[in-house]
Amino acid sequence: MKTIAYYISDAGFGHMTRSLAIIEHLLETTEHDIYISGSEVQTDYTKIYLASHLDRIKFDKVQTDARTVYVDHSFEVDVKATEDNIREFLAGLGEAVETEMLRLKHRNVACVVTDLSILGIKVAKALGRPVVGISNYTWYHRYKKYGIGEELIAPYLEAYNEMDKMLTLGLSDSMDGLACPTEQVGFVARKTNSAADRMLRTSYWPSAYVSIGQMANYSEKEIAVDFPDGHVFATGNVKLRGNVHVAPLPARVGNTQDYVASSSMAIIKPGWASVAECLVYGVPFGVVKTNRAEDGEIVEKLVKEGWCFAMDLAELHTLEIHRLYRVAVHLRAPKMPNSVPGIVQRILDMAV
Repeated sequence: MKTIAYYISDAGFGHMTRSLAIIEHLLETTEHDIYISGSEVQTDYTKIYLASHLDRIKFDKVQTDARTVYVDHSFEVDVKATEDNIREFLAGLGEAVETEMLRLKHRNVACVVTDLSILGIKVAKALGRPVVGISNYTWYHRYKKYGIGEELIAPYLEAYNEMDKMLTLGLSDSMDGLACPTEQVGFVARKTNSAADRMLRTSYWPSAYVSIGQMANYSEKEIAVDFPDGHVFATGNVKLRGNVHVAPLPARVGNTQDYVASSSMAIIKPGWASVAECLVYGVPFGVVKTNRAEDGEIVEKLVKEGWCFAMDLAELHTLEIHRLYRVAVHLRAPKMPNSVPGIVQRILDMAV
């Protein structure tokens, strides 16, 4: 049986959720086995989400990227600590490739997919197999925005240029210097459950989905919400109070996409995967700006296109949901097609 090896960046959860959309479609439409390399949190979540396919999935908990470090209680990157992590990761990359080769030696690897860990690229080259990248940015370009020097991060660009193809997602950041073949592929979102959608709309309407990522950890204050007779689905550590019914979602809930799709509107941190789900499901939304180096380009593009409203972090102390809903609906963001089937076909075209 052929295997597709999938390497997922362990920086943030969005890399995993968008990868799951693709992996699920691969499992449902092909006979390929899947090897997933990612962090412990990611693989544990995948075991819940893909529980019905576990007989065809092999997991390994691997550090797939150097970890970005932030200054305590802020969204500012600790450049020196991050540089130290990059040096350590690059120094151990050769050994990590050897370990992966041992794990994969008895598998008929047809293709390697990476989002967008250079470990996956190096493994593919060692195996002599094609490698497909899928992302809205590269670590080389992200590190440059952090102010990290060219000498340290040059190996990232060299690795990315070894890819057989790079599938760039909708609203991608600029990737100057990327010389490998590229193709634009649109937006990716996990499929939703129509029964869950009906149940949630029946039981919780109107509703708002509030997911602001780690920014919730940096505020001890509760957010005042004015949403009479409304419901808020809240993820993570966000603290809400006021004239509203709050429905906190468990940390290990596997179907957050159903809560997004069934909501009247969403207020999100502008991570790519969250933005894509709102656009694919046709949910009006607003974003909360935090780190310009990470989210600046996507926020600028969204606002320029008139697809959502943007809030500063300082404005988050109060959420008047009805007012924000009127703003979001007035913008009339387009409902985007889900590009998962087309992406899967491009992977299969490479999986010889």
